[in-house]
Amino acid sequence: MKKTFFLFLSSLILYSQTHAQSTPSGSASASTGRTAQMKSDIQAQMAYNSGTGNVLTASITNQVAGPLSLTADQKNSMNNALYAFFTEKAPFLNLQKTDNASYQQQQNDLLASFMKTLAGFLSAGQANKFMALKPAGSNRSSLLTIVFY
Repeated sequence: MKKTFFLFLSSLILYSQTHAQSTPSGSASASTGRTAQMKSDIQAQMAYNSGTGNVLTASITNQVAGPLSLTADQKNSMNNALYAFFTEKAPFLNLQKTDNASYQQQQNDLLASFMKTLAGFLSAGQANKFMALKPAGSNRSSLLTIVFY
């Protein structure tokens, strides 16, 4: 999750710098307007809509849709389940740095709960395929890393 947010933040910084260089400085109101627009764009991308999710949940859903052969209804359910998962994970994310053992325990409990949720709308074969998509511990480039680790 941290990598995704870091990449997202980096792209915003790059966007901001590009915009700042391409417009004349000195116009405080124009700068304020650009900042407000950029903030609005970010909020629109990260806003959650039931079923369609947001940038993060939709990206993960799209990543697993092919291998799991998800139907449209299953995609909507996956977005909702991922959003609930990340909402529950957010409060203990900081433990990863300060108390890794506690973080791992809470992550394992949450993942088990998430898998029970998936069992409500995925077939047993699809749920098993989802677990098989778990990236190796050393391969942290997949978006699924933020689900499993």
